[in-house]
Amino acid sequence: MTDSAKGSSALPAALRRAFELLRCPHCGAALVTGTHRTVSCAGPRPHPFDLSRYGYLTLFDAKANRSTADSANMVAHRVAFLDAGHYGPIMAAVAAAIPGAGVAVDVGGGTGHYLRAVAPEVGLVLDNSDHALRQVVRGSPPHAAVRADVWRRLPVADAAADAATVIFAPRAPAELARILRPGGTLVTVTPEPDHLAELREPLGLLAVDAGKAQRLADDAAGAFTPRDATRVRFPMTLSHNDIEHLVGMGPTARHRSAEQLAAAIATLADPVTVTADVTVGSWQRA
Repeated sequence: MTDSAKGSSALPAALRRAFELLRCPHCGAALVTGTHRTVSCAGPRPHPFDLSRYGYLTLFDAKANRSTADSANMVAHRVAFLDAGHYGPIMAAVAAAIPGAGVAVDVGGGTGHYLRAVAPEVGLVLDNSDHALRQVVRGSPPHAAVRADVWRRLPVADAAADAATVIFAPRAPAELARILRPGGTLVTVTPEPDHLAELREPLGLLAVDAGKAQRLADDAAGAFTPRDATRVRFPMTLSHNDIEHLVGMGPTARHRSAEQLAAAIATLADPVTVTADVTVGSWQRA
């Protein structure tokens, strides 16, 4: 660790552990800390960055997309649903795919629930939602939280990570390959067509593209070698309150009002059995 990183008591402990992995989104230079909660890059023309009072670091460039960030309400629904353990088998499968992870980066990692299941020595969550990253910092254990645009160059050094996870989130295979060391592990979670099938028609949920898995394989070809694919399929018994959280944390919440969703949920049995059906894929960095 650099003297600068050691000397800044303003950085949360989890962020200090991951600090040397981070890079400037503008010029790619390493980061340094100053006094009074200041962070900048070590490039010839240093770029300053915002260290939030909540403990996450913002590493956006000028072209970063902030419009897709999860709202406070969406994050609250996500925390309630995942804390209840409904996706426990999926989290267990993700953790089993990365035994003994040293440095792990969760890209589009939201609240950090999956990274906490992996339990790496050094964990870093990248997401564009400040509300989600506050949950990462508050989690037990907390991990480093960085606000970043996962569709652009990731603010992480080349070959810095032993493992990366992409859970129901956008993927940029070339960037994932860049930040992973040779032989490193990428774990993806991709929904299958039957995922949440019982809710799709009555609640107007977005359909799962049947070609999603093949597109992932095509995109990853060359940079990654398939290692394993585990189908995780199980029934969930969900109350109306659980379903409100499940729908409220996903993309449907952006397109339908709370009143519309409540009316649709009221037409369902209470509780209702809903199918979870995903593939947990494991890939090796070529």
